Amino acid sequence: MMPRALEEAGLITALQHLFDNSLNSSKIKYNFEHQNINQRFPKNIEITLYRITQELLNNILKHSKATEVNIQLFKTENDIIYMIEDNGTGFSSIKKEGIGLKNIKSRIDLIKGIVNFSTENTGTLTSIKIPL
Repeated sequence: MMPRALEEAGLITALQHLFDNSLNSSKIKYNFEHQNINQRFPKNIEITLYRITQELLNNILKHSKATEVNIQLFKTENDIIYMIEDNGTGFSSIKKEGIGLKNIKSRIDLIKGIVNFSTENTGTLTSIKIPL
């Protein structure tokens, strides 16, 4: 099922609304940058990126103790690159096997993408690469 904002306004606007609604009610500051996105992506890619963002924001709000989040989304010639980085507490390798992160990995696998989680005591960086 496609979120209404995503269907009507496109990925950038839908993500902006998601960040506004999720992070503005918290004390977390965020910066959302996007480049070279001049057209809609296939529906399955847009839905995947939206749902993954929901999961990542949920994790940040519940667990990270972050005060800042930086988000970058851009298109290269052959790929979509998406990165979400927070300055929170990070998580241990034990927590890397949580249901939410497994869900993200399985969603990315379905669209033949790659996801990496890099975490330390200074935050978490999630980087995603999706072939076009």
